[in-house]
Amino acid sequence: MTKGMAGRSAYLATYAVTGAALAERGLRVINDVDRGRILRSVLMKPEAELTIEGLHRQVETLTVAALSEEDS
Repeated sequence: MTKGMAGRSAYLATYAVTGAALAERGLRVINDVDRGRILRSVLMKPEAELTIEGLHRQVETLTVAALSEEDS
């Protein structure tokens, strides 16, 4: 998904994972769904630290948008 990337400093990546895959990595999980989605955001530029609150709001906004698209 590239929606939300243009003109922003925050980039999000998602991927689906099963409980079994997490268990293989030593994580304790309860398999209550077939798969879960992991949301990842990375700040790569040192100057991003100065705008962390704004970037966090962008991540929240993009997350809400992604979840609402998933529900439709």
